[in-house]
Amino acid sequence: MIRTMIILGCLWCAGSQANADSTLVWGINNAPPFHIMSEPFKHAGLCDVLVDELIDRLPDLKHQRYFAPHSRIRQQVIAGENLCFPCMIKRPPSEHWYFSDVTALYPPHQLIARTSALERWQGEEVQVSLRSLLNRKELVFGISASRKFPPTIQRLIDNAPFPSTQVQLTGTEGTVRLLNQINLDRIQYTIDYPAIFRYYTLSQGLTDLSLSPIAENHDEWVYGAIGCTNNAWGRHVIGAINRAIPAVLEDKTYLENQSFWQGVPQQELVERLRKTDPKATMSPP
Repeated sequence: MIRTMIILGCLWCAGSQANADSTLVWGINNAPPFHIMSEPFKHAGLCDVLVDELIDRLPDLKHQRYFAPHSRIRQQVIAGENLCFPCMIKRPPSEHWYFSDVTALYPPHQLIARTSALERWQGEEVQVSLRSLLNRKELVFGISASRKFPPTIQRLIDNAPFPSTQVQLTGTEGTVRLLNQINLDRIQYTIDYPAIFRYYTLSQGLTDLSLSPIAENHDEWVYGAIGCTNNAWGRHVIGAINRAIPAVLEDKTYLENQSFWQGVPQQELVERLRKTDPKATMSPP
């Protein structure tokens, strides 16, 4: 039986209810396929299932789901509110964030663009250079607001010569709206996980978009983790979460869900997870 309370966009609720160490507040944003709030895949996202599995395995804690945009969750963590965000890139502890052991492995980010554009950019190569695209002033690059990438990609974005050609979309389902803008050729390309593209094609039907490996990061798998506020409460709940993670990583429902969205055979995911140091981290961006 899942013991959980639902909170809809209530800041004071998250703050007042999370004072006790026995309450774990899960920050949830509408970002499919990580958290999915509409049919036909409602509550079947990568991190929806992760949270469900952890709630089942942490019966000694009370659990609350707090629904808010990613930017608000981030601001509350920076302000010291007691929150955990279940879908993050695993990094060393920072001033504001304290991370769990590895919860997932994601295939490298890829370019998403119109099929005809990718064919021109690729030429005879399988991969496309992100650096070369960022150096082209006529191409508009879109990302969701507050989005951060693994270090190799993030450094290229931060050092791009034409930052004015980068568009950030805010609000719910930012990635889906971003891909719609690419379909309309208002934005030329974005970067995201293959799982994002899979959700888009399954939920939107036929599309003129395609994926392409990125030359600069084609073998850089991404460590996923849960991030909580870096305070005594956060470190306490991360300790409990870490004790539950090994069982989650062997759970059939969890692995089937990960395999479905990521497009990676379940056995390959299992083998990669077994070979991964649970304390491994990505470098800061």
